[in-house]
Amino acid sequence: MAWTDRIRDADYTSQSGTVTKFDFEVINNTPAKKTSFYTFGNTPGAFGQNFGLGARTFAIRAFITGADYDTTADAFSTSLEEAGTGFFTHPLQGRKTVIATTIARRDDLVKEAGQAVFELTFVETLTNLFPTPSASQSDLVSSSISSYDTAAPISFNDSITLETSSETANFETKYDNALNATLELLSRTMSSDVLRNFEGSISGIKNGLSALTDAGELNELASQTIASIRFATDLNDLSDLTSSLLQTTTQTVDNEDVNNKTINKLFSFSSVITMANSTLDTTFKNRGEAIDAAVFLEGQQSSVTTWNFEQNELIGAVNADNSYSPFFNTVTRESGRLVADTFDLPIEQFIVLDKARSVIDLTSELYDSSDSSLVNNVIYENNLIGEEVITVPAGKTIRFYR
Repeated sequence: MAWTDRIRDADYTSQSGTVTKFDFEVINNTPAKKTSFYTFGNTPGAFGQNFGLGARTFAIRAFITGADYDTTADAFSTSLEEAGTGFFTHPLQGRKTVIATTIARRDDLVKEAGQAVFELTFVETLTNLFPTPSASQSDLVSSSISSYDTAAPISFNDSITLETSSETANFETKYDNALNATLELLSRTMSSDVLRNFEGSISGIKNGLSALTDAGELNELASQTIASIRFATDLNDLSDLTSSLLQTTTQTVDNEDVNNKTINKLFSFSSVITMANSTLDTTFKNRGEAIDAAVFLEGQQSSVTTWNFEQNELIGAVNADNSYSPFFNTVTRESGRLVADTFDLPIEQFIVLDKARSVIDLTSELYDSSDSSLVNNVIYENNLIGEEVITVPAGKTIRFYR
Protein backbone atom coordinates (compact mmCIF):
# COMPACT_ATOMS: atom_id res chain seq x y z
CA MET A 1 0.00 0.00 0.00
CA ALA A 2 1.50 3.33 -1.09
CA TRP A 3 1.39 6.45 1.06
CA THR A 4 -1.25 7.94 -1.23
CA ASP A 5 -3.57 5.08 -0.28
CA ARG A 6 -3.27 5.99 3.39
CA ILE A 7 -4.37 9.60 3.02
CA ARG A 8 -7.74 10.40 4.63
CA ASP A 9 -10.14 13.16 3.69
CA ALA A 10 -9.54 16.25 5.83
CA ASP A 11 -12.49 17.61 7.81
CA TYR A 12 -13.39 19.55 10.92
CA THR A 13 -16.20 18.75 13.38
CA SER A 14 -17.28 21.55 15.69
CA GLN A 15 -18.53 21.26 19.27
CA SER A 16 -22.13 21.35 18.00
CA GLY A 17 -21.46 18.46 15.60
CA THR A 18 -21.23 20.41 12.32
CA VAL A 19 -18.90 18.57 9.90
CA THR A 20 -17.06 20.40 7.10
CA LYS A 21 -14.88 18.65 4.55
CA PHE A 22 -12.20 20.64 2.76
CA ASP A 23 -9.36 20.30 0.31
CA PHE A 24 -5.90 21.13 1.59
CA GLU A 25 -2.56 22.17 0.19
CA VAL A 26 -0.21 22.48 3.15
CA ILE A 27 -0.35 20.92 6.59
CA ASN A 28 2.52 21.69 8.95
CA ASN A 29 2.85 19.63 12.11
CA THR A 30 4.83 21.36 14.87
CA PRO A 31 5.22 19.47 18.17
CA ALA A 32 6.10 21.53 21.22
CA LYS A 33 8.44 20.24 23.93
CA LYS A 34 7.75 21.01 27.58
CA THR A 35 11.13 22.35 28.66
CA SER A 36 12.49 24.93 31.05
CA PHE A 37 15.99 26.35 31.54
CA TYR A 38 17.50 28.09 34.55
CA THR A 39 20.64 30.22 34.61
CA PHE A 40 22.70 31.15 37.65
CA GLY A 41 24.94 34.12 38.34
CA ASN A 42 28.66 33.54 37.90
CA THR A 43 27.99 30.06 36.47
CA PRO A 44 28.24 29.45 32.73
CA GLY A 45 25.61 27.40 30.95
CA ALA A 46 22.07 26.61 32.02
CA PHE A 47 20.22 23.87 33.85
CA GLY A 48 17.53 22.37 31.61
CA GLN A 49 14.49 20.23 32.34
CA ASN A 50 12.64 18.18 29.72
CA PHE A 51 9.10 17.13 30.61
CA GLY A 52 8.28 15.50 27.30
CA LEU A 53 5.84 16.49 24.59
CA GLY A 54 3.48 19.41 24.89
CA ALA A 55 0.77 20.51 22.48
CA ARG A 56 1.06 19.82 18.75
CA THR A 57 0.24 22.66 16.38
CA PHE A 58 -1.18 22.06 12.89
CA ALA A 59 -0.96 24.91 10.36
CA ILE A 60 -3.31 24.27 7.43
CA ARG A 61 -4.22 25.92 4.16
CA ALA A 62 -7.76 24.73 3.44
CA PHE A 63 -9.90 25.29 0.35
CA ILE A 64 -13.68 25.43 0.03
CA THR A 65 -14.83 25.27 -3.60
CA GLY A 66 -17.97 24.63 -5.63
CA ALA A 67 -21.03 26.49 -6.80
CA ASP A 68 -22.15 27.11 -3.21
CA TYR A 69 -18.68 27.65 -1.83
CA ASP A 70 -19.69 30.92 -0.16
CA THR A 71 -22.44 29.46 2.02
CA THR A 72 -20.32 26.42 2.86
CA ALA A 73 -17.41 28.70 3.79
CA ASP A 74 -19.71 30.85 5.94
CA ALA A 75 -20.91 27.75 7.80
CA PHE A 76 -17.30 26.61 8.19
CA SER A 77 -16.31 29.99 9.64
CA THR A 78 -19.19 29.82 12.10
CA SER A 79 -18.23 26.32 13.23
CA LEU A 80 -14.60 27.36 13.74
CA GLU A 81 -15.75 30.26 15.92
CA GLU A 82 -17.79 28.06 18.27
CA ALA A 83 -16.72 27.76 21.89
CA GLY A 84 -15.22 24.49 23.08
CA THR A 85 -13.05 21.90 21.40
CA GLY A 86 -13.46 20.46 17.91
CA PHE A 87 -12.19 17.45 15.99
CA PHE A 88 -9.77 17.76 13.09
CA THR A 89 -9.24 14.72 10.84
CA HIS A 90 -5.58 14.86 9.85
CA PRO A 91 -5.01 13.28 6.41
CA LEU A 92 -2.21 11.09 7.77
CA GLN A 93 -2.59 11.00 11.55
CA GLY A 94 -6.35 10.66 11.95
CA ARG A 95 -8.72 12.40 14.33
CA LYS A 96 -7.30 15.02 16.69
CA THR A 97 -9.04 16.98 19.44
CA VAL A 98 -8.15 20.60 18.75
CA ILE A 99 -8.87 24.27 19.32
CA ALA A 100 -8.70 26.68 16.37
CA THR A 101 -6.41 29.54 17.40
CA THR A 102 -5.96 31.27 14.02
CA ILE A 103 -8.73 31.68 11.42
CA ALA A 104 -7.89 33.75 8.32
CA ARG A 105 -10.17 33.63 5.27
CA ARG A 106 -9.59 34.90 1.73
CA ASP A 107 -12.22 34.74 -1.05
CA ASP A 108 -10.92 34.38 -4.63
CA LEU A 109 -13.93 35.63 -6.57
CA VAL A 110 -12.35 36.18 -10.00
CA LYS A 111 -8.97 34.54 -10.40
CA GLU A 112 -10.02 31.10 -9.13
CA ALA A 113 -13.65 31.37 -10.26
CA GLY A 114 -14.91 31.39 -6.71
CA GLN A 115 -13.22 29.72 -3.78
CA ALA A 116 -12.46 30.42 -0.13
CA VAL A 117 -8.96 29.88 1.20
CA PHE A 118 -8.53 29.44 4.95
CA GLU A 119 -5.21 29.77 6.76
CA LEU A 120 -5.85 27.86 9.98
CA THR A 121 -3.92 26.95 13.07
CA PHE A 122 -5.19 24.07 15.18
CA VAL A 123 -3.62 23.31 18.56
CA GLU A 124 -4.13 19.80 19.89
CA THR A 125 -5.66 19.72 23.36
CA LEU A 126 -6.09 17.10 26.03
CA THR A 127 -9.48 15.41 25.94
CA ASN A 128 -10.01 16.59 29.51
CA LEU A 129 -11.05 13.13 30.70
CA PHE A 130 -10.86 14.08 34.35
CA PRO A 131 -11.08 17.87 34.59
CA THR A 132 -10.53 19.74 37.82
CA PRO A 133 -14.01 20.21 39.22
CA SER A 134 -15.45 23.31 40.79
CA ALA A 135 -17.10 23.37 44.19
CA SER A 136 -20.50 22.93 42.54
CA GLN A 137 -19.55 20.16 40.14
CA SER A 138 -22.65 18.13 40.99
CA ASP A 139 -24.81 21.11 40.06
CA LEU A 140 -22.92 21.46 36.76
CA VAL A 141 -23.56 17.81 35.96
CA SER A 142 -27.25 18.19 36.76
CA SER A 143 -27.39 21.31 34.60
CA SER A 144 -25.77 19.46 31.68
CA ILE A 145 -28.29 16.64 32.02
CA SER A 146 -31.14 19.15 31.95
CA SER A 147 -29.63 20.80 28.88
CA TYR A 148 -29.46 17.43 27.15
CA ASP A 149 -33.08 16.66 28.08
CA THR A 150 -34.09 19.92 26.40
CA ALA A 151 -31.86 19.71 23.31
CA ALA A 152 -32.16 16.00 22.42
CA PRO A 153 -35.90 16.00 21.58
CA ILE A 154 -35.45 19.05 19.34
CA SER A 155 -32.47 17.48 17.57
CA PHE A 156 -34.42 14.23 17.17
CA ASN A 157 -37.41 16.01 15.64
CA ASP A 158 -35.20 17.98 13.23
CA SER A 159 -33.39 14.83 12.04
CA ILE A 160 -36.42 12.66 11.27
CA THR A 161 -37.99 12.75 7.80
CA LEU A 162 -41.42 11.15 7.25
CA GLU A 163 -42.53 12.01 3.71
CA THR A 164 -44.19 8.73 2.71
CA SER A 165 -46.39 6.12 4.34
CA SER A 166 -43.55 3.62 3.95
CA GLU A 167 -41.13 5.85 5.84
CA THR A 168 -43.71 6.38 8.59
CA ALA A 169 -44.41 2.65 8.93
CA ASN A 170 -40.70 1.83 9.03
CA PHE A 171 -40.11 4.55 11.65
CA GLU A 172 -42.83 3.20 13.93
CA THR A 173 -41.55 -0.38 13.55
CA LYS A 174 -37.95 0.56 14.32
CA TYR A 175 -38.98 2.75 17.26
CA ASP A 176 -41.14 -0.03 18.67
CA ASN A 177 -38.21 -2.46 18.33
CA ALA A 178 -35.97 -0.05 20.24
CA LEU A 179 -38.61 0.22 22.98
CA ASN A 180 -38.79 -3.58 23.19
CA ALA A 181 -35.01 -3.82 23.57
CA THR A 182 -35.12 -1.10 26.24
CA LEU A 183 -37.82 -2.95 28.17
CA GLU A 184 -36.01 -6.29 27.94
CA LEU A 185 -32.51 -5.11 28.87
CA LEU A 186 -33.21 -2.43 31.45
CA SER A 187 -35.80 -4.35 33.47
CA ARG A 188 -33.44 -7.16 34.51
CA THR A 189 -32.23 -5.67 37.81
CA MET A 190 -35.05 -3.26 38.70
CA SER A 191 -36.89 -3.57 41.97
CA SER A 192 -40.55 -4.52 41.71
CA ASP A 193 -41.79 -0.99 42.44
CA VAL A 194 -39.48 0.64 39.89
CA LEU A 195 -40.19 -2.08 37.36
CA ARG A 196 -43.92 -1.50 37.61
CA ASN A 197 -43.51 2.21 36.85
CA PHE A 198 -40.95 1.53 34.12
CA GLU A 199 -43.19 -0.99 32.36
CA GLY A 200 -46.10 1.44 32.57
CA SER A 201 -44.00 4.20 31.05
CA ILE A 202 -42.79 2.06 28.13
CA SER A 203 -46.31 0.72 27.57
CA GLY A 204 -47.67 4.26 27.40
CA ILE A 205 -45.12 5.22 24.74
CA LYS A 206 -45.86 2.11 22.67
CA ASN A 207 -49.61 2.73 22.84
CA GLY A 208 -49.23 6.37 21.83
CA LEU A 209 -46.49 5.89 19.22
CA SER A 210 -48.73 6.08 16.15
CA ALA A 211 -50.76 9.00 17.48
CA LEU A 212 -47.67 11.06 18.33
CA THR A 213 -46.08 10.24 14.97
CA ASP A 214 -49.22 11.15 13.02
CA ALA A 215 -49.51 14.41 14.95
CA GLY A 216 -45.87 15.27 14.31
CA GLU A 217 -45.18 15.33 18.05
CA LEU A 218 -41.75 13.73 17.77
CA ASN A 219 -40.36 16.08 20.41
CA GLU A 220 -42.84 14.69 22.92
CA LEU A 221 -42.06 11.12 21.82
CA ALA A 222 -38.35 11.66 22.44
CA SER A 223 -38.97 13.37 25.80
CA GLN A 224 -41.09 10.46 27.02
CA THR A 225 -38.42 8.01 25.89
CA ILE A 226 -35.65 9.86 27.73
CA ALA A 227 -37.79 9.90 30.89
CA SER A 228 -38.43 6.16 30.62
CA ILE A 229 -34.75 5.26 30.20
CA ARG A 230 -34.03 7.41 33.28
CA PHE A 231 -35.79 4.78 35.45
CA ALA A 232 -32.72 2.56 35.01
CA THR A 233 -29.76 2.72 37.40
CA ASP A 234 -27.68 -0.38 36.60
CA LEU A 235 -24.66 0.59 34.48
CA ASN A 236 -24.25 -2.87 32.95
CA ASP A 237 -27.89 -3.02 31.83
CA LEU A 238 -27.59 0.41 30.25
CA SER A 239 -24.32 -0.58 28.59
CA ASP A 240 -25.94 -3.70 27.12
CA LEU A 241 -28.74 -1.59 25.66
CA THR A 242 -26.23 0.81 24.11
CA SER A 243 -24.17 -2.06 22.67
CA SER A 244 -27.23 -3.63 21.08
CA LEU A 245 -28.13 -0.32 19.42
CA LEU A 246 -24.61 0.34 18.12
CA GLN A 247 -24.61 -2.95 16.21
CA THR A 248 -26.95 -1.30 13.72
CA THR A 249 -25.15 0.53 10.92
CA THR A 250 -26.40 2.86 8.23
CA GLN A 251 -25.81 1.53 4.73
CA THR A 252 -27.48 4.16 2.53
CA VAL A 253 -28.47 7.80 2.66
CA ASP A 254 -32.20 7.29 2.15
CA ASN A 255 -34.63 8.69 4.70
CA GLU A 256 -35.42 5.34 6.30
CA ASP A 257 -31.76 4.59 7.09
CA VAL A 258 -31.18 8.10 8.40
CA ASN A 259 -34.29 7.78 10.58
CA ASN A 260 -33.07 4.44 11.94
CA LYS A 261 -29.71 5.97 12.83
CA THR A 262 -31.46 8.88 14.55
CA ILE A 263 -33.58 6.51 16.65
CA ASN A 264 -30.55 4.51 17.77
CA LYS A 265 -28.68 7.72 18.56
CA LEU A 266 -31.49 8.99 20.79
CA PHE A 267 -31.65 5.74 22.75
CA SER A 268 -27.87 5.22 23.04
CA PHE A 269 -27.03 8.85 23.95
CA SER A 270 -29.87 8.85 26.50
CA SER A 271 -28.57 5.59 28.00
CA VAL A 272 -25.13 7.08 28.56
CA ILE A 273 -26.69 10.22 30.06
CA THR A 274 -28.66 7.95 32.41
CA MET A 275 -25.40 6.25 33.44
CA ALA A 276 -24.01 9.63 34.46
CA ASN A 277 -27.23 10.42 36.31
CA SER A 278 -26.96 7.08 38.13
CA THR A 279 -23.36 7.61 39.27
CA LEU A 280 -24.28 11.14 40.36
CA ASP A 281 -26.79 9.62 42.79
CA THR A 282 -24.50 6.79 43.95
CA THR A 283 -22.48 6.81 47.16
CA PHE A 284 -19.26 4.90 46.49
CA LYS A 285 -17.58 3.01 49.33
CA ASN A 286 -13.98 3.38 48.18
CA ARG A 287 -11.71 5.03 45.63
CA GLY A 288 -11.53 2.00 43.37
CA GLU A 289 -15.28 1.93 42.81
CA ALA A 290 -15.42 5.64 41.94
CA ILE A 291 -12.43 5.42 39.56
CA ASP A 292 -13.92 2.37 37.85
CA ALA A 293 -17.21 4.23 37.36
CA ALA A 294 -15.40 7.24 35.84
CA VAL A 295 -13.42 5.07 33.42
CA PHE A 296 -16.59 3.16 32.53
CA LEU A 297 -18.44 6.38 31.72
CA GLU A 298 -15.63 7.65 29.51
CA GLY A 299 -15.50 4.33 27.67
CA GLN A 300 -19.23 4.41 26.99
CA GLN A 301 -19.04 7.98 25.74
CA SER A 302 -16.14 7.10 23.46
CA SER A 303 -17.98 4.12 21.94
CA VAL A 304 -21.18 6.06 21.30
CA THR A 305 -19.35 9.11 19.93
CA THR A 306 -17.20 7.01 17.57
CA TRP A 307 -20.28 5.20 16.28
CA ASN A 308 -22.09 8.50 15.76
CA PHE A 309 -19.20 10.03 13.80
CA GLU A 310 -18.92 6.93 11.62
CA GLN A 311 -22.64 6.98 10.87
CA ASN A 312 -22.55 10.69 10.06
CA GLU A 313 -19.68 9.99 7.68
CA LEU A 314 -21.73 7.34 5.86
CA ILE A 315 -24.82 9.48 5.46
CA GLY A 316 -22.92 12.74 4.88
CA ALA A 317 -24.56 14.51 7.82
CA VAL A 318 -23.40 18.09 8.23
CA ASN A 319 -26.25 19.59 10.26
CA ALA A 320 -25.49 20.92 13.73
CA ASP A 321 -26.58 18.64 16.57
CA ASN A 322 -27.39 20.71 19.63
CA SER A 323 -27.61 17.61 21.85
CA TYR A 324 -23.95 16.65 21.42
CA SER A 325 -22.45 19.45 23.50
CA PRO A 326 -24.55 18.77 26.66
CA PHE A 327 -24.00 15.03 26.12
CA PHE A 328 -20.22 15.54 26.02
CA ASN A 329 -20.26 17.97 28.95
CA THR A 330 -22.37 15.68 31.13
CA VAL A 331 -20.01 12.71 30.92
CA THR A 332 -16.84 14.81 31.13
CA ARG A 333 -18.05 16.72 34.18
CA GLU A 334 -19.38 13.64 35.94
CA SER A 335 -16.20 11.61 35.39
CA GLY A 336 -14.21 14.58 36.72
CA ARG A 337 -16.45 14.82 39.78
CA LEU A 338 -16.06 11.10 40.48
CA VAL A 339 -12.28 11.26 40.35
CA ALA A 340 -12.10 14.40 42.49
CA ASP A 341 -14.36 12.83 45.11
CA THR A 342 -12.01 9.85 45.45
CA PHE A 343 -9.69 11.96 47.61
CA ASP A 344 -12.37 11.85 50.31
CA LEU A 345 -12.91 8.10 49.98
CA PRO A 346 -11.00 5.30 51.74
CA ILE A 347 -8.58 3.07 49.85
CA GLU A 348 -9.29 -0.65 49.58
CA GLN A 349 -6.50 -2.62 51.32
CA PHE A 350 -5.74 -6.25 52.15
CA ILE A 351 -3.81 -8.03 54.87
CA VAL A 352 -3.12 -11.69 55.59
CA LEU A 353 -3.52 -12.55 59.27
CA ASP A 354 -0.36 -13.90 60.87
CA LYS A 355 -2.37 -15.30 63.78
CA ALA A 356 -5.96 -15.94 64.73
CA ARG A 357 -7.91 -13.01 66.16
CA SER A 358 -11.41 -12.40 67.42
CA VAL A 359 -13.41 -10.37 64.95
CA ILE A 360 -13.75 -7.60 67.54
CA ASP A 361 -9.99 -7.40 68.13
CA LEU A 362 -9.37 -7.48 64.39
CA THR A 363 -11.81 -4.62 63.83
CA SER A 364 -10.16 -2.59 66.56
CA GLU A 365 -6.73 -3.12 64.99
CA LEU A 366 -7.93 -2.11 61.53
CA TYR A 367 -10.06 0.90 62.45
CA ASP A 368 -8.92 1.87 65.97
CA SER A 369 -12.49 1.20 67.03
CA SER A 370 -14.68 -1.80 67.74
CA ASP A 371 -17.96 -0.06 67.01
CA SER A 372 -20.64 -2.61 66.13
CA SER A 373 -21.19 -1.12 62.67
CA LEU A 374 -17.49 -1.53 61.86
CA VAL A 375 -17.53 -5.12 63.16
CA ASN A 376 -20.50 -5.88 60.93
CA ASN A 377 -18.68 -4.33 57.96
CA VAL A 378 -15.64 -6.55 58.53
CA ILE A 379 -17.89 -9.61 58.65
CA TYR A 380 -19.85 -8.58 55.56
CA GLU A 381 -16.92 -7.43 53.41
CA ASN A 382 -14.98 -10.64 54.04
CA ASN A 383 -17.88 -13.11 53.90
CA LEU A 384 -17.07 -14.44 57.35
CA ILE A 385 -19.29 -17.41 58.24
CA GLY A 386 -19.61 -19.96 61.01
CA GLU A 387 -16.76 -19.93 63.53
CA GLU A 388 -15.04 -17.15 61.57
CA VAL A 389 -17.62 -14.71 62.93
CA ILE A 390 -16.15 -15.38 66.39
CA THR A 391 -12.48 -16.08 65.62
CA VAL A 392 -10.86 -15.23 62.31
CA PRO A 393 -8.22 -17.90 61.53
CA ALA A 394 -4.55 -17.25 60.72
CA GLY A 395 -3.82 -17.08 56.98
CA LYS A 396 -7.15 -15.46 56.18
CA THR A 397 -6.99 -12.57 53.68
CA ILE A 398 -8.93 -9.61 55.04
CA ARG A 399 -10.26 -6.66 53.05
CA PHE A 400 -10.60 -3.30 54.76
CA TYR A 401 -10.82 0.38 53.86
CA ARG A 402 -8.76 3.28 55.24
